[in-house]
Amino acid sequence: MKKPGRPEIELTPKDITDLNSFIDNLHFLNKQQERYKQISLNTQFNDDEKKLIKSNLREMKAHQKRMDTFKNIDFKSSTNQTLTDLEAEILNYDWSIRDDFFNLQKALNTYIKLEKITHNEIKRIDQKERQKRINTVRSQQTESQKQRTAENRRKYFIGASLLGLKDLMDKQEMGDIDFLQYLALSTSLWSGADQAFSLSDAKYMPSITKFVGNQTQDIIDFIQQVKEDKRQ
Repeated sequence: MKKPGRPEIELTPKDITDLNSFIDNLHFLNKQQERYKQISLNTQFNDDEKKLIKSNLREMKAHQKRMDTFKNIDFKSSTNQTLTDLEAEILNYDWSIRDDFFNLQKALNTYIKLEKITHNEIKRIDQKERQKRINTVRSQQTESQKQRTAENRRKYFIGASLLGLKDLMDKQEMGDIDFLQYLALSTSLWSGADQAFSLSDAKYMPSITKFVGNQTQDIIDFIQQVKEDKRQ
């Protein structure tokens, strides 16, 4: 089971080399860096020393981030952009003075935290404004647009029903338009034949249904299902 908290750092020879180089180039050392300096030449480390090394490695990464931030502020000072009070304070520290050096680190940490808060707030506002625009577009949808949407949905439903009826009548090989023509002609011919020979008379129906089997009832049941479908 994964332990909560900071992820474990597996120490490598490169970590030790990088850490030694980092600490050697610092103007001043804090307490944990001074403690590491005392054991830096060891070839083996106990558990407490490993914890100290890992803590210094995290501080090394944090320091690198602070230095990147300092470079960005320093570059900003060479442009026409106005510096904030905190940015001006950061640039005025003297790295060669111990108190200034550590106050600079604290100021940079504060600056990074504020930047993160600002970034998150901008992101939140951006998402809020995006959703607001979406809601506005939806609320401004005209009645004609709503009608077109409903009509398109109705056409899609009718089209799907037509395909279902084509499958039921085993006419899949027909194109949609040809199938519509087939239905129209069949209806027209039946209407004409019924008028001429009274085919709807009950005495003829047993002979007619003998040729179509259960298909007539299947079609009736299918159309009833379509009528009751709430998607239409």
